[in-house]
Amino acid sequence: MSHAENDEGFGFTICKGPELKKLEKEFGKIIRVSRKDFKLVWCTFLKLDHREVVGLCDPASKTLYINVTCGDPVETLIHEIGHAEILFSGLRQRRDWCMNMEEQLVELFSQMIANSFSLRKK
Repeated sequence: MSHAENDEGFGFTICKGPELKKLEKEFGKIIRVSRKDFKLVWCTFLKLDHREVVGLCDPASKTLYINVTCGDPVETLIHEIGHAEILFSGLRQRRDWCMNMEEQLVELFSQMIANSFSLRKK
């Protein structure tokens, strides 16, 4: 599948074949975050603001996009779950909330969790 990019610089290519089947078997297609179902989209290419990224949390569509070709997909999934949790916690509504601080917190906790636990389905 070729990828397409919209005017805002967002684009992705969905992972296909045996790799997708393996990921969906391990993690499923839907994940529950803050009592809301998020669709998991496994990608071989993911772009935002005209640059390639490893993951993206889209709260409007309740979708987590994970680029399987960059970094560790499990750590990226945990990282994007962290963004979704912060969004629904209400912290982003605080006047003193800093997106840079959010990125640092989410990265710290995603690394800690990835090193301690497994999210793979049993």
